[in-house]
Amino acid sequence: MGGACVAIGPADASIAFWNPAAITRIPGGDVFFEDNEWIAETRLMSFAGAYNFGNIGVFGLTATYMDYGDMVRTTQDVQDGSLGTFTASDLAVGVAYARKFTDRFSVGLRGQYIMQTIDTYDAMGWSLDIGTLYDTGFKSLRLGMSIQHFGGDMRFEGTYGELMRDGSGYIETEFNEFSLPMTFRLGVAYDLLEGEDHFLTLGLDAIHPNDAEECVNVGLEYRMFNLVALRFGYQLNYDFFAGEEDD
Repeated sequence: MGGACVAIGPADASIAFWNPAAITRIPGGDVFFEDNEWIAETRLMSFAGAYNFGNIGVFGLTATYMDYGDMVRTTQDVQDGSLGTFTASDLAVGVAYARKFTDRFSVGLRGQYIMQTIDTYDAMGWSLDIGTLYDTGFKSLRLGMSIQHFGGDMRFEGTYGELMRDGSGYIETEFNEFSLPMTFRLGVAYDLLEGEDHFLTLGLDAIHPNDAEECVNVGLEYRMFNLVALRFGYQLNYDFFAGEEDD
């Protein structure tokens, strides 16, 4: 779907990654699992589960683990790879809750514990996602909004040896703090075709990150007989080559 997911639902429990309020559209329970072995020996594994308790609300669990694989260890003095390898990984575990306040308006929250690891260094923190979903009542038009990764700064624990400018030695230095990639998303979704066996849904998200330019995601999903889904996505204004004038 090109990431145009804020107002889509119901797809599966993974909608909690985009907008925790949208899990209210799951009628019962749902479990999602993904294992993606990607380029450069990287691997992404994701899990999401949600269960609708009716008037009490919908509770969900999410987890994401990113393994960056083995990397060759080098230093300024030893660059031939003879020092062996090291690894890096990211882990985020979250709990979500959402509730319908009316038959059209839902609000959801998702809190996450985050840990990043590089070799022997760890950074730990937390984040909060806030989302809303509104069914306008005009046919199938839905509006969604979410604020993702709201939380405090993180810092790797310990110190590292920073090479002096003249190359004469190293200085034990503490790591700098860094901010989470807080992102604001506003989306719309509309079912262009809604039948007993065939559905065609259009999604459109406008995204404002705190560390990049605004961008737009567009997606289409065609579902047949509740068995097969064909999806198309397109992303606009993503700057993969920051600082270059060429598109």
